[in-house]
Amino acid sequence: MTEHQRKRPSKNKKKFKTDKLAVAILAIVAIALAAKLIVTLIDRPLDLVQVENVAVYPNIPGEAVTLRSEYVATAPQAGVFTPSLEPGQRVKKDSVLGSVQTGDTDAPGPSVPVYSPAGGVVFYQLDGWEDTLRPGSEEPLDWLQLLEWMRQRYAGGAEGNAGAGQEEANAGAAENGDVPNMSARRPVARIVDNLLDFQIFFYAGENDVTAMEEGRQVMIRWDKKEEDNEIEDAMTPATIIEKGDLQDGSSFVLLSVSSAEDRLFSQRYALCQLAAEELHGLTVPVSAVFQEDAKSYVYIRKKNYVTRREVDVVYRDEEIAMVEGLSATDFVVANPGAAREGKQID
Repeated sequence: MTEHQRKRPSKNKKKFKTDKLAVAILAIVAIALAAKLIVTLIDRPLDLVQVENVAVYPNIPGEAVTLRSEYVATAPQAGVFTPSLEPGQRVKKDSVLGSVQTGDTDAPGPSVPVYSPAGGVVFYQLDGWEDTLRPGSEEPLDWLQLLEWMRQRYAGGAEGNAGAGQEEANAGAAENGDVPNMSARRPVARIVDNLLDFQIFFYAGENDVTAMEEGRQVMIRWDKKEEDNEIEDAMTPATIIEKGDLQDGSSFVLLSVSSAEDRLFSQRYALCQLAAEELHGLTVPVSAVFQEDAKSYVYIRKKNYVTRREVDVVYRDEEIAMVEGLSATDFVVANPGAAREGKQID
């Protein structure tokens, strides 16, 4: 064995001792930095903000689906349907809405009248939801799936009206060389009961609807489409019937709207905003409110220290929260992560 080979183990031992020393130094530095960070977090200054008494106007964006009390008139026989009334005309039960003629233009057959199944207002455009999207319907609906279908159907515009009538679809089919639907019992007209109020299913998504109490009067502000030339926003008054959550936790509000609202005779889907009447109350920065065990709290100043207090959140947006359980003279901690029960105020 050479002299060089005999010295190699001593070098390895020296290197091992050096590595251990470096690791120990790094560990000490890391612990010191962590301790300094913890002290900094604990001793962060408190941002105290006085409670304000203000008025806010909740304005929630969402999607609206119209529910109508309407009845479908069907063709009594196969053939071409010809309406005899103008859309939007009022009719009585058993009024003649049009006729269905068998045969073709060269050899027309007998014509059979189509009668109104109920009194109301007649329209010849249908979307297939007439028997389902009705106020008080007991048929369970998958609203999330239905809304997705509405978005796809009415993509490209803020508003969706009832679909083309079957006879318009037949005309388009004939032009395209397709086979038109001339079958018996097909829907050819709908009658909207103008004596019963409409309902609006308003989908709020993840927006907070806490302030939307049952019986409250609100305004629906319809989103404009690019082709709209109106200077003022279209507004519709409504009354809240109920509110709730869907299966994914998103929120909805069910509204009642007067049957005198013309746009809802044909509009099925639209983007809009729900504007509630002004709310008066005490507000704090939304950052001041924190949750524990499904309850809402804030830290308030009490003499020279802070203490936790439970509050009820009436309304919140991106900046403020209107709460109950405080007084106008209270100061709250806007950065509760820097506070703890009994922490002294400098």
